[in-house]
Amino acid sequence: MTESGLQVLRPTSVAEALSLAGEGASQLVAGGTALQLGWAKGLPKPRRLIDIGRIACLKGIQLAGDGFRIGALTTLGALERDRAIGETLPLLAAAVRATAGPAVRNLATLGGNVAGGTGCLLPALLAIDAKLEIVSPAGRAVVPLAQWLADAPSAGLIETVIVPPQPAARWTHRKVGLRAAFTPSVAGVAGLIETADDRVTIARLAASGGGEAARLGHAEALLIGRRLQEIDWAELHAAILEEAPAIDDAWRSDRYRRSVVANALVFGLGGKLSQGAHSPRRRTVPSGNPPAEILVSRSEIGARWHQRPDFAPKIAGRLEYLTDRREPAMLVGRIRRAGIPHARIVSIDTSAAEALPGVAAVVTHRDIAGSNAFGVVVQDQPALCFDKVRYFGDAVAAVAAVDTRTAERALALVSVEYEPLPIVSDPQQALAAGAEPVHASGNLQCSFEFTRGDAAAAFAKAAHIVEAVYETRSQMHGFMETEGGYAFVGTDGTLNVFAGGQHGRRDRMQLSRILGMPQERIRVVTSPTGGAFGGKDELTVQPALALLALKTGRAVRLHLDRAESVIAGTKRNAMHIHMRTACDAEGRLLAQQVDVIADAGAYASLGPGVLETALEHACGPYVVPNVLSSGRLAYTNNGVCGAFRGFGANQMAFAVECQLDRLGEAADIDIIEIRRRNLREPGTRGHLGQQVAPSERLAEMLQAAAADPIWAKPRGPSFDGSETIGVGMAMNYQGNGLGTLPPDPAGGALRLAPDGMIEALYGLDEMGQGLLTSVKAAVAGALGCGRDDVRPVTGDAFQQRVTALEFRRTCRGVASRPAASCCRQLRVSEIGLSGRQCTPDLRLRRDTVSWRALP
Repeated sequence: MTESGLQVLRPTSVAEALSLAGEGASQLVAGGTALQLGWAKGLPKPRRLIDIGRIACLKGIQLAGDGFRIGALTTLGALERDRAIGETLPLLAAAVRATAGPAVRNLATLGGNVAGGTGCLLPALLAIDAKLEIVSPAGRAVVPLAQWLADAPSAGLIETVIVPPQPAARWTHRKVGLRAAFTPSVAGVAGLIETADDRVTIARLAASGGGEAARLGHAEALLIGRRLQEIDWAELHAAILEEAPAIDDAWRSDRYRRSVVANALVFGLGGKLSQGAHSPRRRTVPSGNPPAEILVSRSEIGARWHQRPDFAPKIAGRLEYLTDRREPAMLVGRIRRAGIPHARIVSIDTSAAEALPGVAAVVTHRDIAGSNAFGVVVQDQPALCFDKVRYFGDAVAAVAAVDTRTAERALALVSVEYEPLPIVSDPQQALAAGAEPVHASGNLQCSFEFTRGDAAAAFAKAAHIVEAVYETRSQMHGFMETEGGYAFVGTDGTLNVFAGGQHGRRDRMQLSRILGMPQERIRVVTSPTGGAFGGKDELTVQPALALLALKTGRAVRLHLDRAESVIAGTKRNAMHIHMRTACDAEGRLLAQQVDVIADAGAYASLGPGVLETALEHACGPYVVPNVLSSGRLAYTNNGVCGAFRGFGANQMAFAVECQLDRLGEAADIDIIEIRRRNLREPGTRGHLGQQVAPSERLAEMLQAAAADPIWAKPRGPSFDGSETIGVGMAMNYQGNGLGTLPPDPAGGALRLAPDGMIEALYGLDEMGQGLLTSVKAAVAGALGCGRDDVRPVTGDAFQQRVTALEFRRTCRGVASRPAASCCRQLRVSEIGLSGRQCTPDLRLRRDTVSWRALP
C-alpha cells in the first residue's frame, strides 16, 4: 500500500496481469512516467496499480524474419542505445531521441508510449507501419497500429511491437513543442516516401496535433504514382491541413497545429511553398543611433555596485524559507479538494477520518467561528466550502496527522456527497441569459465603462479602421516555492501563521474575520517567500493552517505539491478583447473602442482591479483623443483568477500593439514610425485623466528599438522552409497599483535600534525581487548614512507599523517616499538635529550618533 492509499500489485506473468486487470478499478503501469501528469490534470486515481515491470517476456529487442520484435517494456533508453535500431530504423531512432530527456527515456517504455494513445513515438511508428501483438483473455492477435488506434482499444495487454525494416526511402520526422518533454507535443509528424523509377510507390504520412495520432490516407493517395518532380506540394499542403488530427485547447488552436503539421511534412519531404502571400508590405530597417546607455557592472560603476544582503545565503542554499521549517512534534496538514468543478454539497462526513489512528484533527466549515468568506475586493470565497463547490480545487476540509502517509489516508476517508451542477467554462456563455449561476447573485461579477470625446464621430471621418478580437489565456505563476507554511499557538495564546504571502497585514485582517479573533491575537509572517508574482496576494493555505493549529493546539505544517498548486492556485485572468481602432491618412490615432470580457474564475479575488487596470491601459502609451471602453468580469468554474505580474496591462498591450501593426500596414507606414507619431509626451495625463509618473522614457525606448541591428537579420522562410523567421516589436506600458477598487496605501516607519542600527519597517515582502536592497538604498539615500547602517524589517505583521502593498516589481518608489518623510522626523525627534541636515558622514554606534552639521 502506498502513502496515497493505492494498492500496488506486481504480477510475474501476462496471464496473472490480465486476471488482476479484469477485477476492475485497476490500471496497468510500466515505467509510470505519465501517471503523475494524468493525475495532475484531474484524472481519477484507480484503487489498484498493476505493475507489470517484473514480467520478463515483455522486455528485449529481437531481429526476426518480419523485422524487429520489441518487447512492450523495453525502455526508450534501450532503443536509443541499440545500434541495430539506429542503423536499420533511422526514423524511429530520430523519434526516440526527440522524446523527453535521458532520465525519462531510461524509465519510459515503448508500450507505455503506445498505450497512452498520445505518445510522441506514434507518428513514427505509424509511418514505418508498425504492428502490435496483443494478449487478451480471448487469445493472442497481431493488429496494425493504425487499426488499433482507429478502433476503440479492446481489453488486453500490448506484449510486443513489431516493426518491419525501414526501406531506403525519403523520410522525415519533426516534433514541435515548447521543450522535449514527456508530454504530448504541440504537433508531431513523420513521413516516408519510397520510389521506383522516380515514381512514388509507398507513401505513409502520420501526424499528431497535440492528441491522438493518425495516418493521413487522403494525403498519401495524392502521392502514390506521382513522379517526385510532378508532386503538387501546395495541393498536398491543403490536403494535410484538411485531414490532420488536431485539438483546440488553451495552449494552441487546432488551426495552428494543422498548419505546423502541414508545413513540417511538406518541407521535411523536400517540398516548397510560395511565401509571397505572407511577406509584409513594408520592411523595417535599422535607423538612427541608439540613445546613451548605462553599462551596469562592477568595473563600470565602482562604488555604486552593491550586493543584495540575502545574496550569500541564497546562493549557498542556506536561506530558510517558511516551507522549510521542520520540528519533531510538528503535525502534517493536508487539504481535501473538491475534485469536481461545480456541484452542490449534500453532506460531509469526517467520522472515518477522525477515527484513523494518528489523525489529530479534521476541520470543515463547522469549525469556522467567524465569517466563512474572504477576498481582497469582494468576500465571496469560502475558507472551507459548505453549500457548493465552484471549481476543482475548492477546499472542503483539512486534516492534521502525525505524518504525510496518515494525512493522505485521512483525506481519502473524508466522505463528501455531491449533486453535480452544469459546468460554466466559457465567460461569454456565462453572461448569456439562462446560464447556470455560479453564485446566487449571477455570473456578472462587475462591469466598467469609460468614455472620452466622441468616438462615433471620429470613426466616421477616419481614413483607416482595423477591428479584431484578441484572446489571452489563463496562465499560472510557476513560482519555485509553492504555497505553504506552518502555524502554531504561542504560550501567550497568540496564533502564529508563517506562510508565504505578499501583504501580511491584509492576511492578518482576513484571518481575523474568518476565525472571529482580534487581529492583536494573530501574528502573520510572510517573508521570505520563494516567488509570488501576484499568486500569493490572496489567502492560500493560511485558513486551513490556522484552523488546524487552533483545533490541535500543536504546530502544523502544510505545503502544496506542484500538482495541487496547479489545481488550486490563482491564475492570470483570461480575456476576450474586441478592439476597433482608427487613424487618419497620416497614421495619427483618432479613436479607440474596446470591449473586454474577462474570466474571473470561481471567485473575484483581485479580478475587478485587474479588469479596471486593463481598461486604464486601453490606449497603451499612445495619444488617442476619442475613447470608448467597457469591460465585464464573469464568474466561471475555471479555477481562481486574480493578480499576476502586469495586472491586466499585459493582456491589453497585446491587443493594442497588434492594432498598431495592422494600422501601419493599412496606412503603408513603418511600424516604428506609426508608433513615433502617436507616442505620449512625458508629463501629460493618461486618457482617463490619470496622472502618470514622470519616469516614462518612451521616446528613448522607441529610438533604441529602431536602431537595433536585429532588423537587418535575415527574415522569411528558414533554410529548410519549415519555419518562417520574423522580427517584430511591441511597447509595454504599465502603471503600478491595484486600481481604484481595493485600498492601496503605502508607507513605512524608521526607528533607531538599541544597537545603533536604523531599522526600516515596511509592510512589504521579500520574494526574490530585491526588496531588501531597495529599502537599504532608499533609507540610506534619504538619511545620508551608509547602507550597512540600515536594517530592513519586512514580512512580519507584528513589527510593520505602517501597511504598504507589495507591488511585485522594484518597490524603490514605494520605499523612497516614506523613507524621505520618516527621515525628516527621525532627524528631529530621535537624533535631535532640528533645522540641520545629515550628510554621508553620519556614523552610528551602539549608544551614540555622531554627525557633521552643514551651515
